[in-house]
Amino acid sequence: MWTGNNRASWHDYSSRAIYHITLKKSPAASPFGVIGGNCALRPGVPGSPFLRAGALGLAVKRALRELPLIHPALRLYQYALMPDHLHMIISVEAPMDDILGRKLAAFKVRVNHYAGVDGVF
Repeated sequence: MWTGNNRASWHDYSSRAIYHITLKKSPAASPFGVIGGNCALRPGVPGSPFLRAGALGLAVKRALRELPLIHPALRLYQYALMPDHLHMIISVEAPMDDILGRKLAAFKVRVNHYAGVDGVF
């Protein structure tokens, strides 16, 4: 069975599993936001570091909330939105009709739609 991924041809990406996924934004896309709070880039600023989401970051967050609409077996455990990439811990709770990569492609299309641009990732 072809799994849709040459790196782990032995793995079935449509079955139950937990994944840590990192998606990099396109170099042409604007940042997802800017870092705020106390961090090495802004010493002396009170508060924990966080991302102040811009328009693209808000589009990503909206699409993340709607992962179950892409497929009801997808569950988002945690995410970290950074200025130039996104980390997600998601699980496939039940067997899906297609591989995870195609569901992630649908997520990217949704982000593009909400951002009103093409090629965010």
